[in-house]
Amino acid sequence: MCYRCFKPAVACVCADIKRVDNHTGVIILQHPRERHHPLGTARFARLGLNRVQVQVCGPKDPESMARASRLPPNTAFLYPSPDARDVRTIPPDERPDNIVLVDATWGQSRTVVSHAPWLRALPCIRLDPVTPSEYRLRREPKADYLSTIEATIATLRALEPETVGLDELMGAFRLMIDRQIDRSGRVPQRRIKVPKARRSLQASLPRALTTRYDKLVVCYGEVAKETRDGERLGDIVYWCAVRPATGETFARFVRPTRVTPNPLHIEHMGLTFAQIEGGLAPEQFRQQWREFLGRDSIVAAWNRHSLSAVMPPGESLLLKGIACNLTGKNCGHLDYFVAQQGLETVPTPFEGRAGRQLGDTLAVTRHIRELGIEKTP
Repeated sequence: MCYRCFKPAVACVCADIKRVDNHTGVIILQHPRERHHPLGTARFARLGLNRVQVQVCGPKDPESMARASRLPPNTAFLYPSPDARDVRTIPPDERPDNIVLVDATWGQSRTVVSHAPWLRALPCIRLDPVTPSEYRLRREPKADYLSTIEATIATLRALEPETVGLDELMGAFRLMIDRQIDRSGRVPQRRIKVPKARRSLQASLPRALTTRYDKLVVCYGEVAKETRDGERLGDIVYWCAVRPATGETFARFVRPTRVTPNPLHIEHMGLTFAQIEGGLAPEQFRQQWREFLGRDSIVAAWNRHSLSAVMPPGESLLLKGIACNLTGKNCGHLDYFVAQQGLETVPTPFEGRAGRQLGDTLAVTRHIRELGIEKTP
């Protein structure tokens, strides 16, 4: 093993990589699962660029997120947001001094971004590739998606076309790919999925989305969590819900009794300490929640995380599982599924992130129901 490029010694790429004296600083926020991935490309940037930082940044690790948030002035976020500026159209006097990007799968990348409001607050730039990715070792979700090193090199080419050595760095990357394929003897091929025979969509939908839709309550909760003495603790701090059939709403702040969310978590939730400290006592909250539900309500959430916070009596639904069954594939995170299906978030009157998350959950609820009804034979 070469402990510089972290490849087997027979596949070491160090001799092929010549450092590039780039002028624009590159900051790579790396998801923890990419850190030791044998086919990751951030190591090419680390070995091949003079001005580069690679920081492991876990969405569930507040300390790493806090460290990553300390960015230098005039930094732009490289991410394909709808309002992002095409990097090739930025005049020389408006070019950023630094760029920051996320090294992760697309699903992981969305998770990191959703946990980092400071990233979304940066000026956003995007790269519209003119050629497909050459990274034949890992499949990209779409033809115009690029690996981390490809996106970095293409962006530096646009920002500093006079810099020497970027083409050679890309050449070393291609050489690594060719060697890997030669040793494995094949190019990864897309698997052909054979569709399975299924019941009609209407038959596969729970009654809460069809004949008992008036009983459905869709909810989302913000929970402060902590592990103490080997025990995982969790306290609800904000809970909101909607009856889609009538538009009736429920929202309560709850005072935590065991776990107080830290400032970073408070900011991430889009709430304030004053709101939480002024909330109901847990028993008061549970009583009012039971009164809102009444009899025979069916409580739905995107995943078990929300339902486990206040497990209601009676019937409950996990919308993620239903969506996976209907689409025939893993749906990933809520925001990823909403973006993938092109859904429009339903407006809600609720505070902070909870309002957006519940709006996305309502959009999924509506989508699943319409999908089943429209396509029923």
